[in-house]
Amino acid sequence: NPKVEETRMRTSWTMMTMRTMRAQRTRKTRLDVRMRVSSNPKVEEIPLKNIRRPLGRTRSNDATKVAWLMESIAEVGLQVPIDVLEVDGVYYGFSGCHRFEAHQNLGLETIKCNVRKATRKTLEMHLR
Repeated sequence: NPKVEETRMRTSWTMMTMRTMRAQRTRKTRLDVRMRVSSNPKVEEIPLKNIRRPLGRTRSNDATKVAWLMESIAEVGLQVPIDVLEVDGVYYGFSGCHRFEAHQNLGLETIKCNVRKATRKTLEMHLR
């Protein structure tokens, strides 16, 4: 039936257009967020007590991995800094949970961080 085929083609075209528009909005949003975060992080030693971990209570860390990291950090130090966002002078950590906990368990006061300056909007995106 030609009318059914024409309706299918229109529906298909509409769906493709909607997907394309959604993808463009997503890319634009990601680009906007990237532009609001400094692309050249600087490595700093930051006191553990100064780093807020808003997602830290959402899951527990693998105890075996934390123990292995504690041993490694005690022997050779932290090899890969954790990533933190600096928003209005406050540090927020969203990754490096096992390394962070290993430092706490070792009684270390500071941790090496890749610090990226970010906007409040970027922080809100991470908290969703």
